[in-house]
Amino acid sequence: MKSFLKWRKLWHIVTGDKPTPVKREDESDESFADCLEEWDSAYPRILTWSTNTSISSVNMLFGRFDLTEEVCDFLASRYASADLAHQYKLLSNLNHLRQESG
Repeated sequence: MKSFLKWRKLWHIVTGDKPTPVKREDESDESFADCLEEWDSAYPRILTWSTNTSISSVNMLFGRFDLTEEVCDFLASRYASADLAHQYKLLSNLNHLRQESG
């Protein structure tokens, strides 16, 4: 997801490194409104992509979040595990998966 968001030039919004636009003195109201609208539309796009590219048991949990930072923090805290026993169990489960016929 990180690579995808970087490619779409949205990663800095997720990390909070890209601040909310502020109107410059030489900027027209219409130009600033367009810039702000583009900024505001980034969050729903990121949340939609996150939801559409994750499995249903995970994306059902995204409904309670409004900000992409919250989703990323949630995913990082939930799935960042250095427990070797847990990693072994996951790899073992993956190794035993088989596609059903039909």
